[in-house]
Amino acid sequence: MGTSRSALVTRVIDGDTIEIRYSNGTTDTVRLLGVDTPEVSGDVSPEEFEGIPDPEAGREHLQEWATRASAFAREELSGARVQVLTDPQADRRGRYGRLLAYVVPDEGNRTEGGEDASENEASESSEEDGSFNAALLREGYARVYDSSFSERERYEALEESAKERNVGLWGFDSGATSTEEPNSGLAITRIQADAPGDDNERPNGEYVVIENRGGRSDRPLRLADHRRGRTHLPPARWYDASSRRTPHPL
Repeated sequence: MGTSRSALVTRVIDGDTIEIRYSNGTTDTVRLLGVDTPEVSGDVSPEEFEGIPDPEAGREHLQEWATRASAFAREELSGARVQVLTDPQADRRGRYGRLLAYVVPDEGNRTEGGEDASENEASESSEEDGSFNAALLREGYARVYDSSFSERERYEALEESAKERNVGLWGFDSGATSTEEPNSGLAITRIQADAPGDDNERPNGEYVVIENRGGRSDRPLRLADHRRGRTHLPPARWYDASSRRTPHPL
């Protein structure tokens, strides 16, 4: 059997990677076992997500859902007490040394301190425990990662259900471009909502990229940051056709 340890989530890196601290003070980085969300940093790979086309529209779609998956993980896991369950049928650590595990949020789990860090046998399945891994698949934020683990068959069924319901990233519509402003030609083509590393060391690492897909726009463009209660107004200027720029850090 695998083991189960209680821990506190100290940081959400992206949709499928978190940092934790046990009550004895030791820390670890956990890669959620069996699932894969689109990459926030670096290039996304539409070929890894069956049914998502390879053209630019498919890449933009996956970049958007990478940001949404990260936001979902922050909402559900930031500052949360969780059970970290390993799987005897899976590798214990991945190629970057991260712990591969199921993460199950505790009931009433927001806290400033961790729970007892003793190791116990994990006797119930991750889904029966309400793992966040399974939630990512159920809500269409992730695909099943091609690897060996005990929950694979169950997770493949969750992914297939999400595809059939067109949930989350599986609801790609090649004819829709939701980020474009009507009649302006402007589109937000990338959102870097959570830069890797220390935010204090990379103050401009979080940004949006705006692209003009034709024509000229004199309309003011405002970028709202609802979490911080403020609005960014990029420099007042029009965007040349085909121009692409990062107007303002978030």
